[in-house]
Amino acid sequence: MRERLLAVATELFAERGFHGTSLQAVAEAVGIRKPSLLYHFPSKDALRDAVLDTMLGHWRADIAAVLARSRVRDQLTDVLAAMVAYFSEAPQRARLLLREALDNRVGLEARFRQHLEPWTGLLAEHIRRGQTHGVVREDVHPEAFILQMIVLGVGFVALSDLGDAVVAGAPHADANLHEILRIARTSLYRPRPAED
Repeated sequence: MRERLLAVATELFAERGFHGTSLQAVAEAVGIRKPSLLYHFPSKDALRDAVLDTMLGHWRADIAAVLARSRVRDQLTDVLAAMVAYFSEAPQRARLLLREALDNRVGLEARFRQHLEPWTGLLAEHIRRGQTHGVVREDVHPEAFILQMIVLGVGFVALSDLGDAVVAGAPHADANLHEILRIARTSLYRPRPAED
């Protein structure tokens, strides 16, 4: 029941915003009474906190798993691909992050620091090591690169259903993901020397 409540709250908060969603609406969408919801989450703020912590905690675990299994040269783009895949499973997650960034910036900043900053710090260090070894372009600013890739990935998922309105015949999601990864690789890594 807790997972179902979190999933429905994520959808409604993304669609209507935190202030536009009542606990009663969440309970009704799940098919329970409000007191049953309050048994799991004693307040709307507690529900919001659980939604964000669950989402960002999963994302944090994904980053750790990808870093552990990826080849060094592929780690950053593999993290980006995993992030896009996670948010693509449920696009309302990406939409909720955009809403929270506008409506709850201070709360979201604290959660990002808690869940993501240790891993983004490791990714930035990885970029610096790559620059030292001549694999990563010298002009890449590690923290700016990571931030832009997060914005690109989350924004892509959050706004993907608007593709046809922006560009006639917008490509399928796989083509868009391929393009995001191409942009990331091209802007991050130095070209490999041509082999004879």
